[in-house]
Amino acid sequence: MNAPPVIVAPGKSSTDLDANPLPVPPTKGSHVPNTPGQFPSREGSGVGSPNPSLQERPGISAPVLAFVGLLLLLAAARVAVQWNLPLPFCGLKRLTGIPCPFCGGTRCLQACSSFDFASAMRWNPLTFLSYLGIVLWFGVWTADRFFNRRWLATVQRWPVAPALRPFLVGAVVLNWIYLCLTLS
Repeated sequence: MNAPPVIVAPGKSSTDLDANPLPVPPTKGSHVPNTPGQFPSREGSGVGSPNPSLQERPGISAPVLAFVGLLLLLAAARVAVQWNLPLPFCGLKRLTGIPCPFCGGTRCLQACSSFDFASAMRWNPLTFLSYLGIVLWFGVWTADRFFNRRWLATVQRWPVAPALRPFLVGAVVLNWIYLCLTLS
């Protein structure tokens, strides 16, 4: 089979191309033009530089956002208790008389803001356990950062495990039955 002809620059032979087929890596301080498919680079970008690119910026992690959101909800619930603000009503309970699976969640949050965890568990066990899960998720994330472990990667796989889905659906159904028996 005939190979296609090789076109070389003037003053070079085709044997020069065969001797070093791999490109030479850039030296420090040299500028490498962007190749197709790459994000444009900027001068001064990199880890520790004053102007890192968007891919190199550390983002706010989901456990931090969830924990801060929970703290804001606790503060709002505490303000609602202190100022005697009316509680939001449940549309399903108002229309049918049957509480929804998350009825009592606001009162659970108010009880948590007063550090009355037994009462919070009585109002809605599932929301109380989800609040506790957010706190534990943030705790694992914090320990992961301080001790440089990889616990968070292991813990974050648990909720998406296929065997856990029927358990979560069962927990919602059991919580709803509990609320129908106690809040009706």
